[in-house]
Amino acid sequence: MPTLKDIAKILVQKHELKQRDADLFVSAFVETILEGLRNDRQVKIKGFGTFKVTERSAREGRNP
Repeated sequence: MPTLKDIAKILVQKHELKQRDADLFVSAFVETILEGLRNDRQVKIKGFGTFKVTERSAREGRNP
């Protein structure tokens, strides 16, 4: 699974951005999604996906 750093590196390679600009873009993009989740509990980005906050009941952990 790619990390945010990996996504920034891909932007640098494919779109000839500076590494700093790619890092700033990815950070701003993720922060915008997180802010939307905090405020509205759901963010829809057409062509990209839907992010939403869901509540789950606690479950007992097990030590194998």
